[in-house]
Amino acid sequence: QVWDSYYKITEDIPTPEWVIHEDSTRSVIGFNCTMATTHFRGRDWKVWFSEEIPLPLGPWKLGGLPGLILAAHCDGFLDIIASNIKREQLSPVKFYNFWEKKYKDIDRLSYLKKASDPTIYPKNTTMIPKMELE
Repeated sequence: QVWDSYYKITEDIPTPEWVIHEDSTRSVIGFNCTMATTHFRGRDWKVWFSEEIPLPLGPWKLGGLPGLILAAHCDGFLDIIASNIKREQLSPVKFYNFWEKKYKDIDRLSYLKKASDPTIYPKNTTMIPKMELE
């Protein structure tokens, strides 16, 4: 929401194009993992995923494999390794119904520009000018 208008940000979420290396395996916190590699967002990534946890998820924007990514490596940039998997029963999640209000479609950059524009204020309000410190 930007003041009295509601927006729905629309953008494509890029998915890495993975090369799965079936012959390269290792164990990460007790799970059998397979290596996959990709060039994504300007970096070369090597990850280890486990099909024993069939979720196509991973850290940051890494995902899209047939199992959960438990380790990710980017030369000279970042190393992420799972240290524990906690399994517990969670209560059901309630989702907000976004269709209750009328939203305007907007791309992310336009939304950020609009949200940071100090000239857009709600009706019946007063803008207090920023004071200079002496």
